[in-house]
Amino acid sequence: MSVRGKMSTLAETTHRLSELIEQLEQLMGGAEAQIRCLSQIGSERAWKMHVYGWSLENVTIKLPLTDHVLIKDLTLKIQAGENLLIIGGSSSGKSSLLRVLHGLWDVNQGKITCNIPDGPSGVVFVPQKPVFISGCLREQVMGNEGTASDENILELLHLLDLEILLFQLGGLDAVVPWNWLDTLSESELQRLSFLRVFYHHPLFSVTDEATCTLSPRYEEIIMQKCCDLNITNITAARSGITLSKFHTAVLSLDGTGGWSLDYVNHKL
Repeated sequence: MSVRGKMSTLAETTHRLSELIEQLEQLMGGAEAQIRCLSQIGSERAWKMHVYGWSLENVTIKLPLTDHVLIKDLTLKIQAGENLLIIGGSSSGKSSLLRVLHGLWDVNQGKITCNIPDGPSGVVFVPQKPVFISGCLREQVMGNEGTASDENILELLHLLDLEILLFQLGGLDAVVPWNWLDTLSESELQRLSFLRVFYHHPLFSVTDEATCTLSPRYEEIIMQKCCDLNITNITAARSGITLSKFHTAVLSLDGTGGWSLDYVNHKL
């Protein structure tokens, strides 16, 4: 194999390892191992809304082990209360930017800082391909932290038309006789992933094409619920036809270093 071929294979392996790490962290309760708390955040959410989440200064991101520039000299502040939509085609750098925010990738140039509370109360990352543990329905919603009343979980299931799971399983705590990923549809899996977001009620929700199989109706329900809960969304998607009206700013990536940032005329 040529040197170029070996480098290409290694870059692909690095990409897959990043995805695996993301999945493992989902199983371990989210982003607490990656996001550093740089200041103590008070319990009142109104006070939190004045704290910046991330600050990027002249950040350049390259595809690992290559010279291919995905994003060049990006300067951006991601602030609680201001939803950011990141759009672009396949391989445009959307997922790469989210991995940088997640702490999985280092920047090739520039500076990035974050100011977010530890654990799922600060940020929940939602990948395109959901991750589910071997456990009951209640555990899929709660993860490995906290407690929730039946009423609270039932309300969330009803919101996204997932009550059918109760009838299929026989209850929230019933033993699940099948693999979640093999049995549920892609739409059901993605909707169930967002129930975790609503349950944990984080300051930020960072989603990587996590609504790509959902109808516009479900996308609007999810975005509106996040708005009602004061959850700030950082949303990566291929287009913003349905999602743009729920976001304060739109960051467009072209995959060759170019980007543009446009602010919309409303603020959620």
